[in-house]
Amino acid sequence: MNCSRVRRVPVILLPLIACVTWCVAPASGQPTPAVAAIDIADLHQLRSIESVSVSPDGAWVACSVHQPLGDAPGATGLVRRLWLVDLLHQDREAVPLTSGVRDDRQPVFAPDSRRVAFYRVNDQGLHQAHVIPADGGEPIALGQLPSGIDAGSPPAWSPDGSTLLVTGWVEPDAEPGPLVERIGDAPMFVDPRSPRRGLWILDASGVDREPVGGPLFGFPDCGDGVFARDGRTIYCTVVLQEEPEPGLPRRTAIGRIGVSDKVPVMSADKAAAGATSYRISVNNQIIAIEDSEFDLFQPRLSDSGDALAFLGRSRRATFFEPVRLGLCELTQSSSLSPNWLTGPSGFDRGIEAFQWRAGQDSLLLTALDDGGIDLLTITRTLLSQPRVIVSHEDDLPIGITSFSSGGGVVAMARSAVDAPSELWVLDGRGERLVWNPNQWVRSRVLSIPQAGWVTPRGEDPIPYWLYLPPDVGTDDELSIITWVGAGPGSMLGPGIETDWFSTQLLAGRGFAVLQVNPRGTAGYGRTVLRRAYRDFVRGPSRDVMAVLQQVRQQDQRLGRGGQGLMATSVGAMVGSWMLVADQDFDVAIFEDGVYNITTHLAEHPNWPDMIDLLGGLPQDPGVLSTMRDIDLAAHVDRIKTPVMLMTGSTGETPTVLDTQLMYRMLSLGFKDVQLVSYPDGPSGWQQRDRYERILSFLGRHLSAP
Repeated sequence: MNCSRVRRVPVILLPLIACVTWCVAPASGQPTPAVAAIDIADLHQLRSIESVSVSPDGAWVACSVHQPLGDAPGATGLVRRLWLVDLLHQDREAVPLTSGVRDDRQPVFAPDSRRVAFYRVNDQGLHQAHVIPADGGEPIALGQLPSGIDAGSPPAWSPDGSTLLVTGWVEPDAEPGPLVERIGDAPMFVDPRSPRRGLWILDASGVDREPVGGPLFGFPDCGDGVFARDGRTIYCTVVLQEEPEPGLPRRTAIGRIGVSDKVPVMSADKAAAGATSYRISVNNQIIAIEDSEFDLFQPRLSDSGDALAFLGRSRRATFFEPVRLGLCELTQSSSLSPNWLTGPSGFDRGIEAFQWRAGQDSLLLTALDDGGIDLLTITRTLLSQPRVIVSHEDDLPIGITSFSSGGGVVAMARSAVDAPSELWVLDGRGERLVWNPNQWVRSRVLSIPQAGWVTPRGEDPIPYWLYLPPDVGTDDELSIITWVGAGPGSMLGPGIETDWFSTQLLAGRGFAVLQVNPRGTAGYGRTVLRRAYRDFVRGPSRDVMAVLQQVRQQDQRLGRGGQGLMATSVGAMVGSWMLVADQDFDVAIFEDGVYNITTHLAEHPNWPDMIDLLGGLPQDPGVLSTMRDIDLAAHVDRIKTPVMLMTGSTGETPTVLDTQLMYRMLSLGFKDVQLVSYPDGPSGWQQRDRYERILSFLGRHLSAP
């Protein structure tokens, strides 16, 4: 560990909690103790590292950092800037590579380590490609794509660093017609107006301003392109144009495109302006790898160029089958099939992200595990089980949210219970911290949760984490808030960065917070997931209630000031059933929740997921009985708890109609119910307003020491 890191010092130890204080050294050299817990005002200081890129020579790391919300006059949306961290001189501070009220993301170093490509939002709200010198200067805007770039697909440099390959959106029809669905039509339930993608090649010098490519470049609908070592072969994700089965989207496969050298094309107007345009022709295009049972996507070439890795998702059991990692040796054979490195017979966990480790014949990958996100590696030559290289710390989960490698260095954005977002590196000297963009956290008292397990008789253990307020007394009467995050496919725990501020804020305001990871979430594997979520509402709710009962028995202070419940997305269904089953809750807050299976089934973009989850078609007698049984409309009269419903507050897609229906039904039973809707997303003022309303509503029904 880097010796420059300030040690965590426990100031009070209780049976279920350790609260720590960061200490800072003033000019006098005397330590100054922290004086405050996390509060709403700290929102404007919170920074999150969203993506990282290591230079090929291992000297630098470029980071896209989500800056403080609303940190400039008139800036109410999300602000992202690029930062540069020097790995050779650790005494140097990280420096901003871009400035202003921007949205800069997806930095990728050029092969010469001297330039960084990235995406920036223009005045029309579209992402476009830019290049900036690594030693500073003004960014160069490259060719403008008509409908902008898909910011979820990073830019790919050509081997010689002369061009960039980007994935752009295909311009939609000016006046699209209505969407009509009829029984017997094929494809059913697939929106033909869904956006298509295409590949464009951009001149990385910025001299040629005309992007080359588009929807007719290679395939009508493709993206996620990468160059082969020869610079004339491109591998990409291709949406196949064959008619799919009813209810299923079009299948995706891995395509290969051969391109020619650039040929100058001089038109009269270009010649008059002294400019030159180029044409790149397609030599051949084929579907290189496909599997009738899986969608294949995100191809990535090994450094040697003789192996291709990619992700695969089952087409018939998308909910219960985790995303797999596949590999193909690139031989002269015209027929290639995936060799799955993960799956039910081996590493049975969903893959979050992956890439080849620079200079090595191995892959890096991240996967959910026990409330955190681990970093693992798998060697291509051995093809054994993935080996964990970065995992839990002191029995508490950590989360690796982004990673990159180069020059013998692996850099990672890392979240932990005492740090919302930091940059760490792993090299020959081990694992160490190199940059903390949230230095202000060191002057705050944090609540470090106690990890525990509850094991019902004859069943698998249920992990949980309990936060207690800082400086809580042994005789205090504590209110406890049970936290149920988004689900059911996510892994819930303090290693997930999105929950960090909320849990620390509630603990700082005097509430005990209980995070529970119900069995069957993504980190447990396919078998447990299927078993637990056949009863996917009451199954998880029973897990949460079992943990809540045990922790209250262990510490008699918990719940004396009241019991609260907070839940998000499908977790709100779990929380709603807890209110139906247990009348002891004093207050509940549900955000962007799902409350009615029938409505959710109709709105779900991939309805076979719900069919797989329920175990059959909605009209099947057994499934219909289950849907009626778990529909809150039949049980809402049993909910007596004061409830606040919020939509658009978490940044997720809000289920507005479902929430309004739930609000009206609850309003018939009692008066203390609120509906709060944020139509424009989680801007700076909305996040502050969100927390103020949550704390006010909790404060009306719970007591805090």
